[in-house]
Amino acid sequence: MSIHKMSSHKASLVKKIGHSEESKFNLIFGDSPLEELNLSGASEDCFVENVEYKNIIKEKLNFGKHVFSVSLKSGKTWQFSLGRIDEISSLEFIKANISQKINEKGKTITIVKHEKSFENIKQELKSVNFWNKYLKKGNLLCYNDKKGNYTFFDMDELIKCITKNFQWRLLETGRIKGDCVISNKIKKGVITIEFRNESHKQCLVLGAHGGTGDTANGYRLFLFLKENINSITITPLQ
Repeated sequence: MSIHKMSSHKASLVKKIGHSEESKFNLIFGDSPLEELNLSGASEDCFVENVEYKNIIKEKLNFGKHVFSVSLKSGKTWQFSLGRIDEISSLEFIKANISQKINEKGKTITIVKHEKSFENIKQELKSVNFWNKYLKKGNLLCYNDKKGNYTFFDMDELIKCITKNFQWRLLETGRIKGDCVISNKIKKGVITIEFRNESHKQCLVLGAHGGTGDTANGYRLFLFLKENINSITITPLQ
């Protein structure tokens, strides 16, 4: 469902919207006067505070929480966590067991081993607690398509949907891929966990990254969620 809402401050919003998507979000969905907002940089947190928007979200998502905190995704690739993910493997174990090999095409590939068995890893990935820790940065997830449309999901429903519907594979490289069904077709590698071996990173990354355009994995995850759980799209400036 898409709702088009004309704001009484439309002209001021268009003129004063800041550089970051987070400050744009808080400008539109917050409840502070425009002159009190800091538009010089990104805001650390996003909240829906405008009463009218809160009521729309509450009704359409059957949303019962009092705090409308938001994890905002503004591109077509989504990163959830970058750093340690000890439920998968400790970084110390990975660094001590990393290796390289030449594949059948003559390309050098990096092989990462994990501290835990893949069966134990799959149990973690089907756990709500795991996703609460690494994905739940708000009670709502909002996808901003940068065309003026903001689509909201209940984060708890989103996490339950991932735990129930994704299937997980371990590749030879040690990458872990999450597959799901979109439009009755299996889409592979929508979510990935992998070790970034660059000297300035040396950490695990979890997200729906890779791909371009409408085949980008963040966008594919968005489509998967739209098919499987309730959502509400708000277009504030139309």
